[in-house]
Amino acid sequence: MKSLEYVISQKGSSSSLETMEDSSDEQPKVSRRRLDENSSDKILNKPVGRAYNRSKCPRFRWSNELHQAFENVVERLGGVERATPKMVLQMMDVKGVKVSHIKSHLQVD
Repeated sequence: MKSLEYVISQKGSSSSLETMEDSSDEQPKVSRRRLDENSSDKILNKPVGRAYNRSKCPRFRWSNELHQAFENVVERLGGVERATPKMVLQMMDVKGVKVSHIKSHLQVD
């Protein structure tokens, strides 16, 4: 026997929970029970999904010149396997580029 539960909001402070039971031979049966504010039912407290956290700073754009400088520094350091984000940042010496930008760009490259 399958059971489907959903919450119906009503005027006032209380709400009701309606349960529909379905069996293959019978018509669906509907029963109601009142939910209290202190009810232990978790139906109303379920999170809908993962919250979207917007980044505080705008997205960093890699221009062709900046990307070329990045590739040259990585090559001078011995390739992606040997280049560290801090060393790349120091050797690039470009204002506005942060270690986090280098880290993510090393993963993509």
